Amino acid sequence: LERKVCGTPVIDVDRLETTTEYSGCSKSDAVIERFWRVVRDFKQPELAALLGFTWGRTRMPVPHSGEHLKIKLLSHGDDYLPEA
Repeated sequence: LERKVCGTPVIDVDRLETTTEYSGCSKSDAVIERFWRVVRDFKQPELAALLGFTWGRTRMPVPHSGEHLKIKLLSHGDDYLPEA
């Protein structure tokens, strides 16, 4: 029951990457490839913090829940901070 309500406590980067939706960019863009390369080096607490910032949750949703991480590339220039 906890897993269905709260999600999976261990963050699987491979599953996260394959279920991510992209807008204004694609998985093959250099910036996205670099993003995933960096994320793969994160430990579980860092991954939880990343999900908390980008998604508002610190756990992966259960598989086939229809929930996806969304990455939207904005072209505001170098003076803007990340948005979530």
